[in-house]
Amino acid sequence: MWNSPDWLKFAFSPRPGVVASLNTQGETSFAGVGLDWTFAVSKNITIDPYLGYVIHNGDPLENPYAPADSARRAKFNAEELALGSRDLFRLGFAVGYRHSESWTSYLVYEHLSHGHILGGSKNQGIDNVGIRLGRTF
Repeated sequence: MWNSPDWLKFAFSPRPGVVASLNTQGETSFAGVGLDWTFAVSKNITIDPYLGYVIHNGDPLENPYAPADSARRAKFNAEELALGSRDLFRLGFAVGYRHSESWTSYLVYEHLSHGHILGGSKNQGIDNVGIRLGRTF
């Protein structure tokens, strides 16, 4: 994450950044770019919404079974994500707590999907919830 450039002041000074998530179990990993905003709620608490674009390696993109093959199609839908596109939007927010000038912890929620804008008919999406630790250098 970088400091917000002056030309982004019109958009409440978001910080540009890069993101990557590696799934060590062989499932969907992704990487991309985006903008993060920070709004102070109090001296130590922030709300940090973000919006970005990612590319993922998840397969398959669509259900391979024809609608007439309802049993295998239903089993696939129950066990797999058919994201519909390699390109996904990444949006979410974090609630941050500043422990010191250098350290902040965050509770994070994010959603990845193409919103029927970047891809085909399927749009199941991925939701992630987690904890992030940030350090300012």
